[in-house]
Amino acid sequence: MNDDLVEQLREIGLTANEAKIYINMLGRPLFKAAEIAQVAEVPRPKVYEALSNLLAKGFCFPVAGTVAQYSAIPPEEALPAYQQRQETELERTLHERRAKVSKLVEKLEPLHQAGRSETGLLRYIDILSERGRVTQVANDLLNSADHSILIFEKEPYAQDSRTLNSYEIAASQRGVEVRCIFEAGVRNLANRGTILKDAGAQVRVADNLPMKLIVTDDHAAICALRDPITGQQSITSLRIEHVDFTQAMRLLFESVWQTARPFNLSPGHGQLVNAGKD
Repeated sequence: MNDDLVEQLREIGLTANEAKIYINMLGRPLFKAAEIAQVAEVPRPKVYEALSNLLAKGFCFPVAGTVAQYSAIPPEEALPAYQQRQETELERTLHERRAKVSKLVEKLEPLHQAGRSETGLLRYIDILSERGRVTQVANDLLNSADHSILIFEKEPYAQDSRTLNSYEIAASQRGVEVRCIFEAGVRNLANRGTILKDAGAQVRVADNLPMKLIVTDDHAAICALRDPITGQQSITSLRIEHVDFTQAMRLLFESVWQTARPFNLSPGHGQLVNAGKD
C-alpha cells in the first residue's frame, strides 16, 4: 500500500525519500530526524536533505525544542496548497516563455523578410519524396491560388483517395478558375469529373498525360515524373516557384488542353462520351 502511495506522491513532484518520510510522519505527531530515518528506512544523511525539501514544499514544519523535531502538515492542507503553488509557478513559466517567444519573433522576422527579398538566395526548388510532404505541399499550393489552377490528373496519388480534388472544389467555389485534364485510365473518373464540373471547374480527358502537374496562378507549380529506371509514374515530385518554369508548364497544359476531349456523361448511364474538342 505504501509503495503505491510513494509512487503517487512521486508523480506529483516529491522524490521517493520525501514521499517515504512524509507518509511515515503522518503516523505520529512529532518525529526526530533519527527516528524518521529509522521508520522511513531512509539513510540518515539523506533525511536532512529530504526534510529541508519537505519544509520548502509545505509538507511539514519544525517544532522548537532542545532537539529538533518535525511534524507533518495534514494532507488535506499540504497537497492542495502544493498543487496551487505548482500551478502558479507553471503559469509564471508559461508567461515568461510566451514573452520570450514574442521577442524572438520580432528579432527573427526581419531576417526572414530580408532573406525573401534576396532572390539569389531564395529557395525556389524543392524535391519531395515523402508521401505526406508531397500531399501537404500540393494542398498548400491549391489553397493559396488566387486566379487559376491547371491540373494534369493521373495515378498514382500520394493522398487518401477519399480526399481527392477537395481543394480544387473549394478553390472553384471561391471563384478560382480551375481546369483539370484527367488521364483516361484514372479510377473513379466518372464520379470525380462530375463532382468537379458541378463545383464549377472545367474538365477534359486525355488518353495519356506526360506527367502529374499542378500549376497555380503565374508563379508556382508541382510536378511528378516517371521513374527513369522503371518507367513507372512516381510520387516523387518537384515544387518549383519560378515564373519562367510556371510559364513553360502553362504552355504545356494549353497544348494538351486543345487536344483533350470534353468530359461528358451519357444521360442515365454514367458512361463517358468520347466527344471531340469543344
